[in-house]
Amino acid sequence: MATPDLLRSIQDNRIDKVIPESVYDSNLKSIYDKIIEKSGVKTVETKFDPYKHLKYYADGKDKEKFHSTRKISMEELRRSHPDQITDLGVTDPFPLFTDEAISLMRQEFLNRDIFLKYTRYSYSSTSGLDANLRGYVKDMDTINCPFIHSAWNHPLTIDLINKMAGVELEIIYDYEIAIVNLSMKSEEQAAEERIRFAREQSLSGVSNGEDIPAVVGWHYDSQPLVCVLMLSDTTNMIGGETCLRKG
Repeated sequence: MATPDLLRSIQDNRIDKVIPESVYDSNLKSIYDKIIEKSGVKTVETKFDPYKHLKYYADGKDKEKFHSTRKISMEELRRSHPDQITDLGVTDPFPLFTDEAISLMRQEFLNRDIFLKYTRYSYSSTSGLDANLRGYVKDMDTINCPFIHSAWNHPLTIDLINKMAGVELEIIYDYEIAIVNLSMKSEEQAAEERIRFAREQSLSGVSNGEDIPAVVGWHYDSQPLVCVLMLSDTTNMIGGETCLRKG
């Protein structure tokens, strides 16, 4: 049962987990400024166009990649269940949104006001300054991020995800649209981590997965199926993988 302190914290929208402005300024402001500098506008005015912003329709090569994506069944993961809604367990990464679409999404949710209002430190983080951004796309009747909202709700986007899932899906509630999990590190911290990783690569060891630093620790999603979208350039990236445990 939840304690009185926990209930008050939840009712106050977890104000104890609020991201300080100083953290935003030191870790994210420069990223947001670069996006603004590149786009030339502070407000996203571009409307979502599936034939421009979905790779499946924007590039014929990506259509081929989409259809050749490897799918791993629940049985292969040794997690099959008689009441499962689909045989699909997980897929390899597949092309979904274009680079322009990703940039516009980042511009919307990294907006200072949006980010500071809706972001909270991750309760299950095991690696440091990690946070979750949720409930920000549409708050009650107000759509704060129209591009993101349109991108995930468009029938052609949903159709592609349905094809990959092998079952007809629908968004359950607006609060869960485009949840963002992010790790905040300075350039210096990231450089140190890459050096440390290179050193550790020369050593051998055994891990059961419990000691893997994670933005979001081991957890069970309440939704039957989720689509994970990588929003960062993975060039020279350490981490960022989604780990799965087999049965």
